[in-house]
Amino acid sequence: MSIAEAHDSPLRVAINSPINLITMPPRWSRIPDRNDADYRRLDDRMTFATHVAAFGCINSGLWFFHTLNHTDWAWLIWVTGISGTALLLHGVYVFAIANYSPNNNV
Repeated sequence: MSIAEAHDSPLRVAINSPINLITMPPRWSRIPDRNDADYRRLDDRMTFATHVAAFGCINSGLWFFHTLNHTDWAWLIWVTGISGTALLLHGVYVFAIANYSPNNNV
């Protein structure tokens, strides 16, 4: 299948999404604008994914060195708990609270 055929494939039409998932890397088919509800949703979810990655990297690194060096870092539980709570609240906002309706102004 050529790129031109993939671009007009039924999968692309069935998805009905402004994101072109057939070509790599994925491309936004319109000019990015925070007033666009689809763009806001995608941007918020990518920001949440970055937050999850940072949480995982930082906390796993801290706990790795804590375990490796047998440290007595009492603050480590608090750091993990607070950052985990912040991550949970961010996820609740992005997936449950945020209003991405087209007529909603930023």
